Amino acid sequence: MGLDIWLSDMSKCTPESALAFKRRKHHWQLIEYEAEAVKGTMLSAGPETEAPDVIYPLHLQGWHAVCVRIWGMSLAAGVENMIEVRLTDDPCFTTFTREKPSLFTLEEGFWKHTDLTAQDLVIRHHQSGFPTTASLAYVRLTPLADDEVRRIQEDRQSEESKRLIAANDGDSDLYMKRPTRANNLLLVTDTTRLLEYTS
Repeated sequence: MGLDIWLSDMSKCTPESALAFKRRKHHWQLIEYEAEAVKGTMLSAGPETEAPDVIYPLHLQGWHAVCVRIWGMSLAAGVENMIEVRLTDDPCFTTFTREKPSLFTLEEGFWKHTDLTAQDLVIRHHQSGFPTTASLAYVRLTPLADDEVRRIQEDRQSEESKRLIAANDGDSDLYMKRPTRANNLLLVTDTTRLLEYTS
């Protein structure tokens, strides 16, 4: 792996007209922060902000490991802080939530290994189902070596352990996110597509 690339200045997102340093309807709020090993400007939106999609231009080439770090509290028990992200050629968004919500810490989650050539990052404020807050501090990218990319591709092409059986008890993402269209259903299920399963 190469040196990490930190996308910590979310004021680079476009369109600029969707950004503001004060909380405003239909805008992402820009909040300056400093944490261990990184400082920057995050995106944040309240539950009724209805912030529009914004794009972070990447201008990168090749395969990277992608991690997302978010900030914020849940509104109430069971009402999560959610941020949705996708790359321009992804079929749907991926939702990130905090396992330990807090106003005093950031929480990072691994997203995926992927080729970022000719791609940009699209950021969405989750608005279907229950309204939630959404705050994205940064995205961390780690360039991958050729042998790492080869192992990842070989694993994805393997059919030895790709069986999945799932059950929905009703009190799940289908309840919280209220998916009503095909791409909304993909948002709920697509995260399992590249995982390894065994019987």
